[in-house]
Amino acid sequence: MYRALKRIYGEHANKMLEGAQKNPSVVVPRLIERMHQKDREWRDAQVQFNRVWREQTEKYYAKSLDHQALSFKQNDLKLLRSKMIVHHFETLYDERETRREEGASTEIGPHCIYDYPDDMSVLYDVNDLVIHYVKRQPNIQKEEKGHAKKTLKRFLPELFNIPAQQMSDDEDSCAEPKHAGMVMQWNYLSWIALNKGSKLQAAAEELEVKPRRGTSYRLFFGANTWCVFLRLHQMLCDRLARLKKKTAEMLESYRVR
Repeated sequence: MYRALKRIYGEHANKMLEGAQKNPSVVVPRLIERMHQKDREWRDAQVQFNRVWREQTEKYYAKSLDHQALSFKQNDLKLLRSKMIVHHFETLYDERETRREEGASTEIGPHCIYDYPDDMSVLYDVNDLVIHYVKRQPNIQKEEKGHAKKTLKRFLPELFNIPAQQMSDDEDSCAEPKHAGMVMQWNYLSWIALNKGSKLQAAAEELEVKPRRGTSYRLFFGANTWCVFLRLHQMLCDRLARLKKKTAEMLESYRVR
């Protein structure tokens, strides 16, 4: 009791204590009211300080991770190099061939499977980011930029069997005469993929292997350039999806607070 009075009244705590002893009916209600008032003030101040301390803690925590940025960047660059990606694919192929030559049981199917995010908008956002970067490269010709834009907005969605992105009328008119043969080639590749897919599905039915529902098969032949591009594209989509999910979680946590 004395400590509480000391915190509230300071040097006058002894006088208030004497007054409570001599005339409690008058002084005690005032003391209780004053204590309730100071309690509300201290609680409000504590909420404000907690907010400041939380922001400082998050700031210092993010700053404490700066020393890891250099090593993380170096390791990430190694994984993103074209040679490293191709080497990874070749290693998977060689390991399966070695097991097959040794007579060990080997799985049948693709050597590696990479899943794209369920959110289709992430793929479109990645395409827009890549196009935004390509547009600002002075060493890339205008025709190459248009071809890259059409590849990302038309060919990739068709390859993944999702709706294609819309292009402006100027882009369509500029790209149509120059890349008409390429459009025909893409359509031909799509027809080949569907035709091959139907044959593989029939073969799977003969082997009594039931394909998964709600899936479609696309067969696409490409060189190492396409393998590297699709791997980097999938990696970028996966990371952007994680950032999008983390941002939503952080916004929700701040709303709750």
